[in-house]
Amino acid sequence: MTAESTDPAVFAIARENRGSTAILRLRGDLDMLTAPILDEALSAASDCATVLLDVSTVGFVGSSGLSQFVKHHRLSAERGTRLVVVTGTNRVVLRPLTLLQLDLVLNLADTIEDALAVTS
Repeated sequence: MTAESTDPAVFAIARENRGSTAILRLRGDLDMLTAPILDEALSAASDCATVLLDVSTVGFVGSSGLSQFVKHHRLSAERGTRLVVVTGTNRVVLRPLTLLQLDLVLNLADTIEDALAVTS
């Protein structure tokens, strides 16, 4: 994971734990350079029953980032855990998810609160 920065262009992941749920809040661009950082963060949270991946404020999502969503969705299903991608109204995320029909595959939520309500 990267250190917190005040520069919105810098990719960062902040982790918060709420019981057996890990909340990973992403900021910056999720591309081929930063996808391995996400992979590491999701792998580190794999011991949690639920992982909420908040991408509501990312500025860009490339195919490498989308690939991480799918990879960890499958891994969590195999483990019997749950990955929820929190999109908010971020069209940068929603558009490729919809175009690739990943919105039909992944667990999506509009807000952290919505995701927590479903996973409780």
